[in-house]
Amino acid sequence: MKMVSLLPGKVGRLRIASLGICSVLLGGCVVFGGANPNVVGASEDRISQKGPSNLVIGARVDNGRVTVVRADGRVYSAVPSSDGNYSVTPRCAHRGVGGPFFASALSEDGRTVALSGRGVVRVTSLFDCRVIAETRSVLSRVGSLSFSPDGQSLLLGAFDGKVYRWRFSEQVQFHRNPVLLFERYVGHGGVVSSVVFHPAGRVFFSGDWTGSLRAWLRYDEDDYRGRWDVVSVPGRFYTEIAVSASAARLPEAIEAVAVSKDAESLLSATRDGNLQLWSIRGFANRGEVKAHEGEVRSIALDRSGTLAASGGRDGFIRLWRISSPNEGEEKREVTFLKVGEWYLPNTRAVSLAQDGSVIAVSDDSIRRFGEEGPRASGERR
Repeated sequence: MKMVSLLPGKVGRLRIASLGICSVLLGGCVVFGGANPNVVGASEDRISQKGPSNLVIGARVDNGRVTVVRADGRVYSAVPSSDGNYSVTPRCAHRGVGGPFFASALSEDGRTVALSGRGVVRVTSLFDCRVIAETRSVLSRVGSLSFSPDGQSLLLGAFDGKVYRWRFSEQVQFHRNPVLLFERYVGHGGVVSSVVFHPAGRVFFSGDWTGSLRAWLRYDEDDYRGRWDVVSVPGRFYTEIAVSASAARLPEAIEAVAVSKDAESLLSATRDGNLQLWSIRGFANRGEVKAHEGEVRSIALDRSGTLAASGGRDGFIRLWRISSPNEGEEKREVTFLKVGEWYLPNTRAVSLAQDGSVIAVSDDSIRRFGEEGPRASGERR
């Protein structure tokens, strides 16, 4: 089998892998390389160099297009070509914040990206790379981000055990006298590692490193609506107790949370390699599976909550069919059936395409795996 070189390219050159291992593994593969010298802060892109700034910290798939965010602040757009590979275009490069960015989020319409770094959270337009809003008011490290469905606010999961909702779109309306519109949600006992909005936007979910999974009602959806506290930090923070519900505490740290588009199911992943499926109504655990050896880095759940993908630190990507018990059966737990397995080292993000295939993004490539594709069976390809 012919192997594809992963040596770094020169400025402005993209190395597209179309032979060898990429074509054998069912579908497209691209090796990142090159940069747009017209983008702010652009320089020679050496994706294969070691270091924290070259890690992928986020990816999103929408109608086949893949948007990838790296820890150095670079954002790429990749679209599948006729030969099954991906054509990559650099979109934006963000100025540094004294070190790598920690986390990112992409809005559902694909127009906006949010990044958190050392002491800063930034929201940027992907059309013109313009900074829409920026804040340094959250003093703790922000390790997880999630846009609201309408793209007008942003959830921040912080290492201080709190969740913040930043209403950045309202903030910029007061450009002559900026007012930071924040809401603070208190209830976690450890690092908030994952945050995600309910598809309707009224409720959001969060998980932490103590194994706690919580559902929250936004302050502005609550009849009481909370009270402003103008002395806690610069700006205006909500600090009243929010309406929330807590699921059964898990024995391991929660690393990721995903919600189905039909708003019926919630998928969580823990540091010990397990996946858990929850019903949003009643917040009950419906089933669990040992998915990976060690940490689960990324998960995805399809629209109906019947297909899930997971990527682990062990390098494996797995596709799961989730089946509900038949009517009348005493067993009420769902079952996870593994229907696909592949190996891709350093996978950082997995997503499910509309056709049920898995799109995986590692630190140096994008690959698409079909449900009926080759199984790894322990073989590292």
